[in-house]
Amino acid sequence: MGDSVGTPEIMPLRRGARMAQTIEAKATAPDRSFIQKRWFSLFGLVPMGVFVVWHLLSVSKWWSGAAGYDAMIVASRGSWLQWLGTVLLIGFIAYHAVIGIRLMLKARVLSPKPTKLLHWTYILQRVSAIGILLFIPAHVYKAKLSPALAGTHETFKGMHEAFAVMPERWLTLPVYILGTAGVAYHLAHGLWTASVSFGFAQSAAAQKRMQIVSVVFFLFLITLAYTSIVVIIRG
Repeated sequence: MGDSVGTPEIMPLRRGARMAQTIEAKATAPDRSFIQKRWFSLFGLVPMGVFVVWHLLSVSKWWSGAAGYDAMIVASRGSWLQWLGTVLLIGFIAYHAVIGIRLMLKARVLSPKPTKLLHWTYILQRVSAIGILLFIPAHVYKAKLSPALAGTHETFKGMHEAFAVMPERWLTLPVYILGTAGVAYHLAHGLWTASVSFGFAQSAAAQKRMQIVSVVFFLFLITLAYTSIVVIIRG
């Protein structure tokens, strides 16, 4: 009888010890999702954000006319630095896209956010991400692969014909208008969310200042992109 009475009192203690060990292990284990989200945010801003700014500034060579732009394209062709940068950029984009899709599938997009503004900016961030995944292959094909398949390279004349000459204009122009807007918005909004998640903007005042910075950054990017499009169309 003594054993049968003592056993129920001992077993809960053992279960409790096991539960305590499990909870302690979970508490001390590194939060991989937290670390993953930080790398996700960092890769989206630093390599890709820097590339987008550099790319838009470089294509502003459109403003100097066909000769200046074509000379810039020829000078950059075949450089090992360009190939290395392309490979690294593809890797960063792939990582950011895969993690972003996983987070999107887990997130409750339609769940209400603290304010209507945050709710809609959150949704637009996800929509712009999908648009970018469609725009990047289209842009690479139009600017790089299509000329290469024709035995030539990207030129001012070729892009002008794609943007300004019918019937191709009806497809190319809307794709670039929406695609560049998506890139500009995604980066600008990502700058704001990263400033919050990394702890640079914790107070309400600091977050509001970063919202202003992100809006200015968006206007800067979209101005570069759309000005280049207008210059291409005018020829």
